[in-house]
Amino acid sequence: MTEVVIPNEIDSMPVTRINDRAFVNHFSLKSVIMPDSIKSMGYWVFYGCSSLESIVISNNLKSIPKYAFYGCYKLENVTVPNSVTIIGESAFSDCKSLKSVNISDGVTTIGNQAFWYCKSLESVTISESTKNISLYAFHGCTNLKEITILNPKCNICQRKDTFNENATIYGYENSTAQEYAEKFDYKFVPLGKVPEYIPTGDLNGDGEFNVADAVLFQKYILGISDTEISDLKNADLYQDNIIDSFDLCLMKKKLVENK
Repeated sequence: MTEVVIPNEIDSMPVTRINDRAFVNHFSLKSVIMPDSIKSMGYWVFYGCSSLESIVISNNLKSIPKYAFYGCYKLENVTVPNSVTIIGESAFSDCKSLKSVNISDGVTTIGNQAFWYCKSLESVTISESTKNISLYAFHGCTNLKEITILNPKCNICQRKDTFNENATIYGYENSTAQEYAEKFDYKFVPLGKVPEYIPTGDLNGDGEFNVADAVLFQKYILGISDTEISDLKNADLYQDNIIDSFDLCLMKKKLVENK
């Protein structure tokens, strides 16, 4: 078996999960396409698929669990969809050919050893939504030359070997990225002062803040799967880098005040 296209449904039942170890050590597997019906994966799903070259990840997957793609030696490019909030422990460890990874705006946590010994990675940009970079996240990425951290308050594991020792760290002035770089003798390149961002409450991207945005946000808080938000940063009305029900309450208050 070299190619797998996972169906949306089997016997009229939607396929929403790939269970633990479903394709573990399928050495001949080269490509996988997941439908957007997939919302979760178990541990070790593609562990040891040493010939895997391409993967299309579901746009509704909530997290990439631990050891999901460990040892996929031929995997070169990965796009993590906006739906994913956590890249788990060792999720892409030892993906020796991985040259580029698009870490989406939805990711809040990069787990322990998530990209451990991805020796072909040369640059990584970590979005402002990422709150935690865990132990050894990019350890052993010997060709990693540039790492950009856009969240000025990102919690970075306080170990020097979280990143390749020769990497240059880019971040905002007086950020945790600068603090980390100076503490562990990394070269640091400032991106300037932290830009001031004022959330608008416009979640559907129509250029207006109204009841439709509040309804959309309520669906998001309730975890309704088909919720599509144009820019989640606009929901952080409390400006505390946490998207929760407190923001929803403030949104409703502003709607009443605007009447």
